[in-house]
Amino acid sequence: MKIIDYFKLEVVQPGMPTCDKQTLEIFNEGLVKQTLAPMVYFGQAKVYEYEIDKNDIRDFLASIDVNSWKVNKQTNSLNTTFSCYIKYSDNSIIKDNGYRTPKMGDGYVDFDDRLLEMVPFIEKPWLFTK
Repeated sequence: MKIIDYFKLEVVQPGMPTCDKQTLEIFNEGLVKQTLAPMVYFGQAKVYEYEIDKNDIRDFLASIDVNSWKVNKQTNSLNTTFSCYIKYSDNSIIKDNGYRTPKMGDGYVDFDDRLLEMVPFIEKPWLFTK
């Protein structure tokens, strides 16, 4: 059975006053890395790293069912965009991108809720639904 070794979520929010891109990386070894990239002229990126129990991370990654995610490909210039990159233990890769909408599916909501419960973020991350 293949397992997720690495999960990366990039979120871009147009028109934000201080940050315009967040990268969230989840490693199955127990590391969660959050990078907040500022808009031009607002200084250096902020990087936070969180050490999480390996078993909790692996359980979380195992709960991700990308087949249940219905990605919205319709946009306008005000939509928040996201890109996902998932690498599995057999070296297969899934890449996808889409636009955040007010009615994201249950798979996205579950991902967000479980991640926020597991990681003590210093700055609230930009996720699929939160």
